[in-house]
Amino acid sequence: MRILPKTPAQQIERLNTLVPSWAEDPQAIGLSVERINQIKELLAIAKQAHAAAIEARLTARNATEAFE
Repeated sequence: MRILPKTPAQQIERLNTLVPSWAEDPQAIGLSVERINQIKELLAIAKQAHAAAIEARLTARNATEAFE
């Protein structure tokens, strides 16, 4: 069974759901508190990158429409 979806946006959304419950008891799934914190940091970076990508697409679309 696939735990994470294929697309980055869906992965971010899924991890947003999973990580809080993992953080409650990391040892239950074989992770350390430090590893959970690393995952949280990486997830925050991924969210920022995704938001930047969306903003860049919107900017490019607006520039294209203004050019036409």
